[in-house]
Amino acid sequence: MRPDKLQRLVQSIRKFYPDNRVLVADDSPEPVECADCEMYRLPTNSGTSFGRNFLVNKVRSDYFLTCDDDFVFTEQTDIHKLSAHLDAHTDVSIAGGRVMDFGNALRPGPSNFVVKDGKHFRKFLPENGNLTKCEITSQFFAGRTSFFRSNNVRWDERLKVCADHIPFFWTFPGKVEVLSESGVL
Repeated sequence: MRPDKLQRLVQSIRKFYPDNRVLVADDSPEPVECADCEMYRLPTNSGTSFGRNFLVNKVRSDYFLTCDDDFVFTEQTDIHKLSAHLDAHTDVSIAGGRVMDFGNALRPGPSNFVVKDGKHFRKFLPENGNLTKCEITSQFFAGRTSFFRSNNVRWDERLKVCADHIPFFWTFPGKVEVLSESGVL
C-alpha cells in the first residue's frame, strides 16, 4: 500500500463523489491510516487479488468499482455512466473506463485475446464510438456484484502484486461480458 497514493485517490473520490462508500484493503506490513474510507486490515502480503476478492464480499450495492491506489478521479471520471451501461445491458457484468497516465497519455484501450502458436496475445480493438464490447478492459471498472458472487468470479490469489489484471480476464473469456467506455477516464 502506498499511503500517499491512497490519500490522493480518496481525496479525488470525495471531491466528485462525497457520499459514496469507499472500501480499502490493506495488506502492508505497517498499517496505513486513511480517513474518510472503510479500511480493512488483511494478513500481511496477502496480495492485491486477495484484497479485491475480500472487498467484493463487503459490497452492499448492486455494483462496485475497482481501481488501483494510484488512480485519480477527474471531471471525466463519470462512474454513473458505467453503472448506466450495466443497467442498460443486463448481459454485461463489467463496464470499464479508460486510464490516463500522468502526462495525459492514454493507456491501451479495450482488447480481445488472440491465441497464436499456443501463446496468448492481446489484440487492441478500434473503439466503436464511446462504447466497445471486448474481453479485456482497464483495471478501472464497475462490476455487477450479483454476477461476481453467483458465478464465483474471483481474482487469482496466487498473484500478489501487479500481475492480477490480465490473468483475471484470461480466466473468463466468453463467460463475462465486458464493455469499455472511452469517455470515462
